[in-house]
Amino acid sequence: MGGRKGEAIQHLAWPPGLGLAPAGVRKGGAGPTTVDEASMERSKSFVKALQKIFRFGEEKGRALKLNKDRRLAQVN
Repeated sequence: MGGRKGEAIQHLAWPPGLGLAPAGVRKGGAGPTTVDEASMERSKSFVKALQKIFRFGEEKGRALKLNKDRRLAQVN
């Protein structure tokens, strides 16, 4: 990988027919154009996945608490 220090590596559009495109590449479109942008896209995807997991845990916790409260209300 030659080039001058600080020079960004350019990426071409993801060719059709190669199957699933890497993260950040829209169907038929070009993906991130530099390594920094590609890294940022992966970071955003990772953060979104973590947020979904966290939200799922919160929702599960709320559902368990609600079920417990309902069971206790039936006993009383």
